[in-house]
Amino acid sequence: HTEQLKWTKQQIAINEGFFDSIVIIGHSPPSALNRDFFSAKESGISETVSELGIPVVYIHGSGHKFVEEEQFNNLDHFLRIQIPGRTSNPVKVTIKNSNVFFFDFRDGNTTTQCCE
Repeated sequence: HTEQLKWTKQQIAINEGFFDSIVIIGHSPPSALNRDFFSAKESGISETVSELGIPVVYIHGSGHKFVEEEQFNNLDHFLRIQIPGRTSNPVKVTIKNSNVFFFDFRDGNTTTQCCE
């Protein structure tokens, strides 16, 4: 995951000052297989999130049910959202005032927000 981490960090560095929140979209949930990407101790994205101090949301699939994990990697402003599996509707993400994220799965049942 070295190249993906490098690219993500480059995009953040290039655009720093032009954003006040970040949404990262991926496929896999955090695990031992991609620990290098998410690590706070190995120059992973969590270290960058901690340094930025702005709301960051990581949205991924591959778990086939909705999961909301606030304070991901023990960071107050890092939220992990796992979207439902193959039969779910597309998710609509709305960012309000850079620190409120609304997730609408258009199923009439699941709407959540974070980072107020």
